[in-house]
Amino acid sequence: MKVEQSDNKIIFRLPITSEVEELQDMLELLEFLEITARSKASEKQVDQLVEEVKIGRWERSKAERGL
Repeated sequence: MKVEQSDNKIIFRLPITSEVEELQDMLELLEFLEITARSKASEKQVDQLVEEVKIGRWERSKAERGL
């Protein structure tokens, strides 16, 4: 993996063999960090958001596996 900074962008370069699901999880984490960094939400509200994301991820995983 390689990280580059260019003008107003940060670019991640990954091998084509990277797992798409793992990359999606990483993007969700980065989005979460970005949102919470400028949020005035309470810790309780953040915890609720985390639970919603976990449930959504679990539901997506179950659907993908046919469970």
